[in-house]
Amino acid sequence: MKKTFLIALTLGGLTSCLGFIANQQPADAAAWQVIKTRDYTHSRSALSTPYYVNKKGNVYMWNLHHTKRLHNLKNYPRTSFWLEKSVELRQGTKRKIFYRVSSIGNVNGYIYRGYLTKGWNPARSLNNSAELEQQLINQLPGLESDQQLQSLANAYGENITGDDFDEYSNMLDRVLGPQHKLVIFDDQSVNPLLQNPQNYGPYVKAAITNALQTKLGKSINDLQNWRVGIYAYPYSSSYYGSGALILMPPKN
Repeated sequence: MKKTFLIALTLGGLTSCLGFIANQQPADAAAWQVIKTRDYTHSRSALSTPYYVNKKGNVYMWNLHHTKRLHNLKNYPRTSFWLEKSVELRQGTKRKIFYRVSSIGNVNGYIYRGYLTKGWNPARSLNNSAELEQQLINQLPGLESDQQLQSLANAYGENITGDDFDEYSNMLDRVLGPQHKLVIFDDQSVNPLLQNPQNYGPYVKAAITNALQTKLGKSINDLQNWRVGIYAYPYSSSYYGSGALILMPPKN
């Protein structure tokens, strides 16, 4: 009797163990396995080329192995994304290429590349200064975004009127010292820019190029590895096409 009970207990434990393994297999089998990866984080062309979701309804952004949904992109209908990585994944006999992308608002993860189209999201809000600033950073190769300088540049847009400019300049002197450069740029082609807002980057790059040459006697190429904070007036502003750069030499 005792022997029979032990055999039954052993078989029961084995059955439970097998059942546990069986329950785990579908989750493991469902995970996508990485075949190969390509990194675009140092690609100038990738950094200057946004993407947007071209599919309506539920479009999920996943972690690498697709075991967790991170975002439903129907909740971000106006967002543009930048390519960070391309990965080929396999699930059983299926193979697909997914892109790891991220937005200015730090929405990031993996999405099937067939759901993405190159270009700025046509539904994007042009009132978003951060989006315009990203376009300008992409137009200024070699300059490095700096968090402190960006905070000071944001303060320019939030607070500056004609009467406040001297106080703002004095504040920059106190915080950054004499090495900083404040460059105000003003695109004189504002009217055609308003008609063709998709051309914002090239238009304002020309304005920045002119301002750097006029005020500093420098080109963009002369500022390799300089740190920068940038403010761009949004589409809703009468100053659209204008803004400010705060520049600091490279750290030693």
